[in-house]
Parts: sequence; C-alpha cells; structure tokens
Amino acid sequence: MAREARFPTVQKEVLAELARGQQPYATVLGCSDSRVPPAGLRRGFGELFVVRLAGNVLSPEVAGTLQYAGPT
Repeated sequence: MAREARFPTVQKEVLAELARGQQPYATVLGCSDSRVPPAGLRRGFGELFVVRLAGNVLSPEVAGTLQYAGPT
C-alpha cells in the first residue's frame, strides 16, 4: 500500500534537513486565538517557531518552550 505525502509541494530534501534539527528565522509568541493566524506571516517550513497560549503570559514554562527553538 503506497502512502500519500502529507505535504506534496515540499521537497523531500527540505523535510530531511528539518528532521536533523531546527534553526528558525524567528520565534513568535502569540495568542491562542483562531482570529490571529500565524500563517499570515507567509513563511515556509522551519522558518518560524510558533508558541500560542491564552493571554500571552510569559511564564517560566513558556520561556523554556521558547528556548527550545534554539538561537535565532
């Protein structure tokens, strides 16, 4: 049984590079609100590290999540 690609427009080399690690262009801390889509920033795979939460409150846990994105 053949598997269908989830992202057929993304080159396999790009996905393989992302599997090795991440170095996003920017980190975005945004609200968990469907009316504010980070997709509007029009960036590709691996270019943004997006963290969304209610209230945009920076707690130690959120700061740790932002650090996971790596150096930007």
